[in-house]
Amino acid sequence: MYKMKYYSFLLHLLCSVSGLILSAQGHTEKAISPSPEYDACIDFYRTLEKKHKTIKVLEAGPSDTDRPIYLVVIDKDGWTSAEKIRSAGRAILMINNGIHPGEPEGIEATMMLAEKYLKDQALKKLLDSVSIAIIPVYNVGGALLRNSHTRANQNGPSVYGFRGNRNYLDLNRDFIKCDSRNAQTFSNLYREWEPDVFIDTHTSNGADYTYNNTLLPSQRSKLSPGIRTLLYDSMIPYLYREMKKQGDPLTHYVYPVRETPDQGIAGFMDSPRYSSGYAALHHALPFLIETHMIKDYPTRLASTYRLLDLAINYTAKNARLIRNIKYQAFLEDQKKDSFCIRWKHDPSRCDSIEFEGFESEIAYYPTLDIRMHRYDRSKKYNRRVPLFDYFTEEIKVSKPDYYLIPQAYSDVVDRLRWNGIELIRLEKDTMVEAEYYEIKELKTPAQAYENHHVHTQVQVNLRKMKYPYHRGDYLISCKQRKVRFLMEVLEPQATDSYFAWNFFDAILQRKEYFSDYLFAPTAEELLQKDPELLKKFEARKLDDPDFAASPSKKLTFVYEQSIWSEPYFRVYPVARIRTEHLK
Repeated sequence: MYKMKYYSFLLHLLCSVSGLILSAQGHTEKAISPSPEYDACIDFYRTLEKKHKTIKVLEAGPSDTDRPIYLVVIDKDGWTSAEKIRSAGRAILMINNGIHPGEPEGIEATMMLAEKYLKDQALKKLLDSVSIAIIPVYNVGGALLRNSHTRANQNGPSVYGFRGNRNYLDLNRDFIKCDSRNAQTFSNLYREWEPDVFIDTHTSNGADYTYNNTLLPSQRSKLSPGIRTLLYDSMIPYLYREMKKQGDPLTHYVYPVRETPDQGIAGFMDSPRYSSGYAALHHALPFLIETHMIKDYPTRLASTYRLLDLAINYTAKNARLIRNIKYQAFLEDQKKDSFCIRWKHDPSRCDSIEFEGFESEIAYYPTLDIRMHRYDRSKKYNRRVPLFDYFTEEIKVSKPDYYLIPQAYSDVVDRLRWNGIELIRLEKDTMVEAEYYEIKELKTPAQAYENHHVHTQVQVNLRKMKYPYHRGDYLISCKQRKVRFLMEVLEPQATDSYFAWNFFDAILQRKEYFSDYLFAPTAEELLQKDPELLKKFEARKLDDPDFAASPSKKLTFVYEQSIWSEPYFRVYPVARIRTEHLK
């Protein structure tokens, strides 16, 4: 009893001290930093909600802490139903803030924007044709890890959040694999709201140049034709033109081909692990705002505000067109016979853009004993630089009529559900003859990346065979609206497939094997009785000296050709079913 009382007292004391430290820290932060704290941000929106009928603060779902992820909806009628908003003909623009809470200007700029739109009658008129859905702070755990040091090169604010969440994950790599509760909440949220325009706010590291802000749209090559034309030929030129009019010119996201931008800027393939790549699967107009971290925080904040304001204006003025083109993109997906699931950069093609930067020179640091380029801000240049922003199709696959997946892969099934994929359960046990992938080769890094050892360069054989399925397994039609998402996660060669993210790794390891001395006489007999097998065996010995010298490799070769070899080793357990297979 004494020990229990002592531990209770100790716990109470610890919590009290922690509370004092946090309170004092929070008070100091508010005094010296313009970067909003999570609780202050949510309180700000709740205060607006009390004053204005057109804004609602909704609890969207759990985050990586005990504090939830919120969704703030600004709608003309105060509606909180995406279905009702769409039925009224309004477009939905979603702003995702604080995915990297050390890049906080989007959080604060959106707070300023919301207040302005609720008070300014001219701006409120835009709400006739657009509703704004705001995730005030997506990475809640990272936002609570406030500090002044982890953004080594960033020019303010003095206190900010941390890039990783409480699981130490970069949430802008988590949209497909959904390791975090944040991403699980986001998937359900996105399925419900399915925005027409999606904007993620960031701060960019890297090269030095004159611009306050850069734009990173989803890679044009993989967008549907209508979305690509609207985004690249209409919306982006509008944003560039209007930002320049306001004295805050915009440029392409600066991703230097080599060390400095004047040598060329590379395009970025935003696969579905990233927010914009994920939104592209759902045919939004997606882009990232990437302010320049070397500029001071007030400048970055003002620039983010301008760009968000212009994006809302464009969406409002083109709401019907945006909605129609998105609708057509989903229809086109259902008519397609094949989809590209992996892209590769095309270095042979480039455009050029006008770019205003600083000359660089090589500096020597004697104590470090290194030479490195540095920028000279007294030597400004304005010239055209190459933009390598073309990608070509690397792997394109035909669309089956159905996929079939065992219910045992519940983690995959959950993710399909969260993303609105329609599933049909089998009513009885069935041996299904269909197309199956046999995994032949792949590259897997030794170092984990965001909790996974992501497979790349996956090579497969497509074979027709039978595979057992059971009552309750899931049949998935490819005639449904979100077939593009479906194929990019279920085709194992896709860049961000569930196979690539290790959800099926158990098939890569044998479960049954043989004892060499016991199997040797059996293997000898098999070779003597099967001339074709013997022919393959002898050819392999001639072609591969290591094979010829290895008893283990020779026995394994024969074992793999025998009836004793397990039939489903390295067979991807998701069937590709053609309609004729069902007859």
